[in-house]
This record gives sequence, C-alpha cells and structure tokens, in this order.
Amino acid sequence: MVIRIDGKRFQSGHEFIWYQSTFADIKVLHAEIALGSKLDSNSSAPPAGDLLVVERRIQIKHLIATMGRVSSRELASRFCVSEDTIRRDLRALNRAGAALKVYGGAVRTRGAEMSPFPVPPTDAGVLVAAAIRLICPNQSIYLDESAESVAVAGALSPALNLTVTTNSSCVLRMLDAQTREVIFLGGLYDFERSATFGSASISLARNLHFDVSVLGDCLVDIDCGLVSSNFHMAELKSVVAERSNAIALLTTGALIGTAPFMVAPINKVKYIISKHAPDEHVLGALADQGIRWETV
Repeated sequence: MVIRIDGKRFQSGHEFIWYQSTFADIKVLHAEIALGSKLDSNSSAPPAGDLLVVERRIQIKHLIATMGRVSSRELASRFCVSEDTIRRDLRALNRAGAALKVYGGAVRTRGAEMSPFPVPPTDAGVLVAAAIRLICPNQSIYLDESAESVAVAGALSPALNLTVTTNSSCVLRMLDAQTREVIFLGGLYDFERSATFGSASISLARNLHFDVSVLGDCLVDIDCGLVSSNFHMAELKSVVAERSNAIALLTTGALIGTAPFMVAPINKVKYIISKHAPDEHVLGALADQGIRWETV
C-alpha cells in the first residue's frame, strides 16, 4: 500500500506520520495505527472479580464479530447501562484488538475472527454491500469519518484497484494492505471522531477529484439539500462534495431532517442507502432530482 499524506509518500507500516500544514509551518504528529494500540490511557480496566463488566464485554465482542458493526446507543439499551459505560467497554475492546472503536460505536477489525455460526445479514452489512456495488474498478473514492464509511473500508477488495482518500484514521486501519493508493487528509486531529478537519484538510481536498464519495452523519433537507449539525464536518464535506462526481449517502439512522450547516445541494446526491424508507412525498421529490433511494 502506498499512502500519501499532504502529498508525501509513505510505505504502509505500523507508524504513520500525519502532517498538519499551516501557512508557514508543518507540525508532525506521530500516531500508532497498529491494532491494539493504546488510544485512551485514562480508561481503567474493570475491577478484578467484576464479572458483570467482563461478561458484558465478552457479549459485545461476540456481537461485533457476528454483526460487523454496533452502535453505542443500541448497546446501552440492550444492556441497560449508560452510553458512557458502553464507550468504556468499546475502548477496552479496542485496546485488546477485539474491535475498532469509531464515532458512535465500533466495527469489526479487518481479518478478525468471524463467528462460526451462520448469521443472517444485518442492516449494516446489507447497507455496506449496497454501497460496494456503487464502486467500480480503478476509481478514486472518498470515505468520510462515519461508522458507515469505516465499515465500507473494511469490505473493499484490493482487486478494485482503487485510490482511496479519507480524513479518518479508522478508515486507514480498515483498508487492506494491498489497496493501490491511499491519500490521508492531514489536518487538525479530532480524537473524539478519530478524524482530521480544518484548513489543511480542506486545502488538500480542493486539489483532488473523486468519482464517488461515501458520506454519513448527514441529514437530507428536501428544501436545502445535504446538511450537517457539525460545522467542521460540514466545512470539509462541502469541499469533498464539490470535487465529487457522485455522492452516496449511507445511514442506519434517521435521515430526513434539518441542520444548520450546508454540505451540498440536493442535486449533488446520486444515491441514498438507508434502513428507513421515506414517505411517498419525500421519495417522489428525491426522484425528481434524479436521486436513487435504496432501502435495505
């Protein structure tokens, strides 16, 4: 795998060098990308003998292995604990190499042991499979920091011969080592989302072109277009949208709504893949814009 970070070429390895470029200086950030690296040194292990914690984490590990992706909200509801408790569990599993923690939940690591029992396709798995069908060999694609994009990264075959651009360190960790070329948008690193944002990321994105961009963490406002509740995410996604031939919006959650920050006009979106079907009025309005909606 060849990785480009702010135009610099690096061979793949356990340690990547991320560049944050400003007008006159370049700050070098070293980050360990090896599976099981220590991402959160402040998180403590469960007390010895606390079987409830250990048992819950074992169950979560099996859920991730079989489903491929879990959300903190769903796990909190399932185990009747707070989302903060689940986030501590996911950080512990991340450090142990049993899962890859992403914003909003966790995904199965590439090459992780699969469950030996037949498991019916999950909503997330079918969603990812539908997204993969939109990607053609030899294309240049963009994967954002959303959990959906991370799951897509883990399912990409090296045979597609893709150039993959991302702002997400989780996407980097999920890509196969034989991926043709990877471009990482260096910039100000957001540890909560495991992704870069800001002027450096935007500057590099403006010099690139994408056949397909896979985006999550957005809402569709029929009157305004694609919107986001986070300014920094919207700022980068809007530049990516300008440089994209097609946008594929993926989500397992709610999709229709309003938010304060504009990402792209509605006619830039070509595909929407969701587990929720819209009403006929919304579906008709989107079809009039040439948008294909697929409910999985």
